[in-house]
Amino acid sequence: MRAFCHTLGWSGCRISEALALSGERIDVAAGTVTFETLEEARARPCCMCGHRVIAAGAQVIHDAAIRALSPGGSHMGGGLMAWFVGLDVSQKLTAICVVDETGRRHWRGQCATVPEQIERVVRGHAGEDARIGVETGPMTPWLVYELRGRGLDVVCLDARHASAALKMLMNKTDQNDAEGLAQIMRTGWYRPVHVKSLDAHRARALLGARAQLVGMTTRLSNHIRGVLKTFGLLPGGMRGLPFDRRVEALLADRDDLAPVIRPMLVACRHHPAQRRQADISAHPDTRAVRQRDLDPLGTGWRSCSQISTG
Repeated sequence: MRAFCHTLGWSGCRISEALALSGERIDVAAGTVTFETLEEARARPCCMCGHRVIAAGAQVIHDAAIRALSPGGSHMGGGLMAWFVGLDVSQKLTAICVVDETGRRHWRGQCATVPEQIERVVRGHAGEDARIGVETGPMTPWLVYELRGRGLDVVCLDARHASAALKMLMNKTDQNDAEGLAQIMRTGWYRPVHVKSLDAHRARALLGARAQLVGMTTRLSNHIRGVLKTFGLLPGGMRGLPFDRRVEALLADRDDLAPVIRPMLVACRHHPAQRRQADISAHPDTRAVRQRDLDPLGTGWRSCSQISTG
């Protein structure tokens, strides 16, 4: 593959020409690579037209280059794959493009971003053994596992790597991006990305929610302190009486500040319970969980509390 990429760089071919290249256009004996020029692709009345032939040394173009371009090559896990599908996913609609092993477009369209509809379209236009490519994105984990669970061969592509090829397209549309992804799948010039399990994403979301609760409590307490300082009221340090009691004592004779401070104080009191629930969810099998007091009461770290997990 490295030798073939060196040949492409030396020839000065366009990205669109390289994506349209197939193993049939490599002549090892003559030492030539045949590219279809962009002008000919626009003006051709049918699929038969002339091509641009670039000579290269026979020692540069070898069997490894042909295997890299052949649909049944080692990078595709063996076996001839007749159809390649590209999915450009958005929240509502998914653009789908199907190309054959020669790079010719077979079908292009779109459907709702629903696994059942995507499966129906892919099986209807590309058959059972189609190889599907989708970029990394927010909805990729859910969509990949849903389609794999339905028996489809789905490969996740790094969006940054795919963008380097897709940005060379003349018209940047969702359907053209889907066709570009299908061509990348056909040529095999990609590095598959591992998709983490949904359990891993669920644990990550739980840790992110817990961090949000901690940050919200800290920001609320700091905002309460800032408002009180403006009117010469100082709640004091983190020791002694709990923070909420000290604030309530300062607001006893300040009816003008109570409507401003008390709603935030109520929110601060509710966050610790939500934080403790997140801790229990993050450690379902432990009998003792170290809990930190999230409300700005100034108590710091508490001792380990025995929590029954049922």
